[in-house]
Amino acid sequence: MRREMALALVLAGLCGLMAAVYVNGWMTSEFMRMKEQFQKPEPQVALTKIVVAKQDIAFGVQLTRDKLHEAEWLADNIPKGSFTSIDEFLAEGKNRVSLSAINANEPIINERVTGPGQRSGLSTMLEPGKKAVAIRVNESVSVGGLVLPGDLIDIFVTNEAKVSQGKKSNEEEEDQPYTDLLLQNVRVLAIDQTLDPSHSEPILGRTVTVEATLADAQKITLASTIGSLSLVLRENSSTTTVASLPRLTAADLPGNSGDNSTGGAMIPTNGVAPEGRTVAPQRTGSGIGTAKISVFRATTPTEYTVVRRE
Repeated sequence: MRREMALALVLAGLCGLMAAVYVNGWMTSEFMRMKEQFQKPEPQVALTKIVVAKQDIAFGVQLTRDKLHEAEWLADNIPKGSFTSIDEFLAEGKNRVSLSAINANEPIINERVTGPGQRSGLSTMLEPGKKAVAIRVNESVSVGGLVLPGDLIDIFVTNEAKVSQGKKSNEEEEDQPYTDLLLQNVRVLAIDQTLDPSHSEPILGRTVTVEATLADAQKITLASTIGSLSLVLRENSSTTTVASLPRLTAADLPGNSGDNSTGGAMIPTNGVAPEGRTVAPQRTGSGIGTAKISVFRATTPTEYTVVRRE
């Protein structure tokens, strides 16, 4: 019995010793691995400085030195059109003006500010090769005043002039008003004298100024003289265009037969007796010698009682 207990104790001691050796080896290896990991030099990140807004800047504010500061930025991720120093930004000693709202710590981009000494006018907002053309509008044409600077729109022209629909045998040409798609993806620059793209309230202006090429400005000018223009607001993120849109006439509207001529009216006349005879009115009894007719105007009938004459 004692020999068995002694053997069990010896085996337990050997197992414990082996476990201690194993744990010690594992802890030593983990310690060395962690030591090597912490001793590795941190990767060097290349930084540079760019000019950012020191505070929130609204549209049309002069960007003086006290509204700017230089902040560190990743050298591999410098925004296009940014400035590396305030001295570079104010190189000519003239202040610039913001063309849009700029948040605090947001990089100052060349496209969002005017040139040195320039004011925040409409000419500074035009893209190269583009022109500004004004369109006279009212509340309905400007989508209830919800078209704002910076929006993208499509322009339709409705012409009340007569357009030939073709000629058939012994028939006159049918003349109808029509609507055409004039331009697509046109950027709105201003509503009356409001240029601020961050304006969030509806503007019931009388003119909308849009950005267009010289050829498109020519189309808008001509179309505004021969017809009425309508603005269709589109999603800003959508620049999808259609190759062509068929002309829409009154005959294409649902429920329209295409015959827009004025309907004829029934004109009552007195009967004329043959020569040498006199026709006296007949005496009629209850319903004798009379007739009822119904005249439909649109969908409402009107009944008339008339006297039958021979």
